[in-house]
Amino acid sequence: GEISLRGSPNVKILVNGRPNRTGHESDKVDNIPASLIDKVEVITSPSAKYDPDGMAGIINIIMKKGKYEGLNGSLKANGKHNNYGSIGDMNGFTAYGNYKSGKWNLYSAYSSNKRLRNVNGDRTVDRKFYEATDGSPDSTSNIYSYDFVNESDRLGHSFKFGTDYYFNEQLIVTGELNYDIHTRTGTNKQDNILPF
Repeated sequence: GEISLRGSPNVKILVNGRPNRTGHESDKVDNIPASLIDKVEVITSPSAKYDPDGMAGIINIIMKKGKYEGLNGSLKANGKHNNYGSIGDMNGFTAYGNYKSGKWNLYSAYSSNKRLRNVNGDRTVDRKFYEATDGSPDSTSNIYSYDFVNESDRLGHSFKFGTDYYFNEQLIVTGELNYDIHTRTGTNKQDNILPF
């Protein structure tokens, strides 16, 4: 699900030379049907107009001419199950729709994602004391051991609606409305084993 170029995830995604809008995030291309793609250009040395500082490159997806006319859309659902949670705890849904007719193009997308994160482990702290007068080590030394469990639920909703008006091949006016909300709840449990 991640896009990287020459080992770097800092990649700019374009569709027909313009920023990608077909997913709930600018770097998602999951919602572009493969049947609509004519070719994919990989640009490893972009010009200054793309603000290439720190960028690995550009991937430009060229759509087939005339194939984007009319109504297009896609639905995607996903779920995950492991030792920490089930599909009810880790799931996602994305819907995308696009309608193009003449000089007008309308598009919208909705995405919902629920993710459960569980991290557990342990650590040991060795605490030593030193004499204030000469700096020599004291005989007192405490070792603490900790076991911890961090669990968090992350829920996100994203919605966008926009329109394009094509004056000509060089001039396109776009208006877009975006709404995003992300919440996170979690617990942090730590067991402290007394010094020994």
